[in-house]
Amino acid sequence: MSIFEAKKYNNIEDFIKDLKSRIDKVRKDVIQYLKKVDEVSRAAKREVLLRSLLSKRGVRLPSLPRSPTLELTEEATLIIDLKPQDLSLVYEEISDKLQETVEKLLRIREVMERLKIINAPIEVYYENGIPKYIIVKLRTVEKL
Repeated sequence: MSIFEAKKYNNIEDFIKDLKSRIDKVRKDVIQYLKKVDEVSRAAKREVLLRSLLSKRGVRLPSLPRSPTLELTEEATLIIDLKPQDLSLVYEEISDKLQETVEKLLRIREVMERLKIINAPIEVYYENGIPKYIIVKLRTVEKL
């Protein structure tokens, strides 16, 4: 999906179907990232347990430094992945943003459900996968 996308629908019902499909996809993405957070958390716990057990036996493992990061732009950060648990925050942020997207799409769908009695074509302009402008073409309503 591009950053900016324009799509035409024959009617609001078609747009609602597309919204439902987008919501389902983003929900699957949220689940995927939450699984990654869980995997990283479990790996971190196993590492702590292993270090603790080895420490009791007098063996000390060297600790890895924190993953270096570099802010490239306001929107982009470079992360050198040394410690998986450092990625946990990244995965959590991604899942939070995806969940925000789901909530926005659900609010839009709720409003559009109320308008579906209007049988008119619409144009939707998306920004980052979220409808920015929804134009109901009333002047092209089917002729009676």
